Amino acid sequence: MNCWALRKVLTEKWDLIILHQYSQYATSYDQWLTKSDNGYLPQLTIMIHSLQPHAMLGTYIVHSYGNGYKFNYEGISYARWKNISNAVRRMTMEFPAFLAVIPYGTAIQNLHSSYSDASGMDMTRDGTHLGYGLARFTASVCLFQTLFSKRYGVSVNDIHFSYKCTEDERNQYSEGCTDMTEENLQLALSSTLNACNNPYGM
Repeated sequence: MNCWALRKVLTEKWDLIILHQYSQYATSYDQWLTKSDNGYLPQLTIMIHSLQPHAMLGTYIVHSYGNGYKFNYEGISYARWKNISNAVRRMTMEFPAFLAVIPYGTAIQNLHSSYSDASGMDMTRDGTHLGYGLARFTASVCLFQTLFSKRYGVSVNDIHFSYKCTEDERNQYSEGCTDMTEENLQLALSSTLNACNNPYGM
């Protein structure tokens, strides 16, 4: 494991360090523990703690691939999200230093179950990357709610936001753009709050 770049970054003082698994391996918790390109979780945790003993560790519950995406081996978005959330739950149980879990994938899954995504992209723009507009806004709000809302006493319910996908976004990803409107704003916020209250369920 070549960690010289990470060691250099860890010479700075941090109060939160978030580790993010490569999404293709997000369901494969046992591989996170191996000494391979998609592993080294125990070693990374020890190294970070030794260099940054006061920093909180965090991670994401990432969003699922779309139903038709070639690397969605589970076949459907919900099944993959469930495997991702179970993997993160195992990690937080075995590595209790991970106190911050940003469940934006759960928020996206909540959104997907409540919003008619006629494109078939499952809130992505290409089967894997989050869709423009509604999906990316929901993920951003989930990060804000997890990391900043309680700390600064700010409620996401006070957020007002609209976004119209650009012509370039629509040309490149015709099925991966959903405008942010007043009508779907509350759906995005409720999907986020439900995810933060119940990261591993729906």
